[in-house]
Amino acid sequence: MVDLVRAVHDQGSMVAAICHAGWMLASAGIAKDRNVTCVSIIKDDVINAGGRYSDVPVVRDGNIITSRLPSDLPDFCREIVRYLEAAPTRRNDLTKLRSRNASSANYTQRANLVMGPRGRASANYTTGVSVEELTD
Repeated sequence: MVDLVRAVHDQGSMVAAICHAGWMLASAGIAKDRNVTCVSIIKDDVINAGGRYSDVPVVRDGNIITSRLPSDLPDFCREIVRYLEAAPTRRNDLTKLRSRNASSANYTQRANLVMGPRGRASANYTTGVSVEELTD
């Protein structure tokens, strides 16, 4: 896996890492001199591998996109989509996907995943769901 991640990075393709995946960036040698984020419990390892750590939901540095926790997934996924939209020659044609009809389900409520560490620098997470009514 380390060789695969390094090869993907070296060919200029996107490498997206969340939570403890910062260890993979460090092991592959691609965190060096890059702006990154990760779960805070491994930040020292990423810093010692040469990464410039920031405690923010998402960081994009060139073709590397990093995020801290699963609760940061909305920001993480938005940045991945931005990357893919800006680099259309590096991906398959998504016009077929965009032309598909949206889901036919008639939802009346939106469920939001709320997740975070139980304490500072904790790898033990709590998860909850908040529900909100959708209006027409």
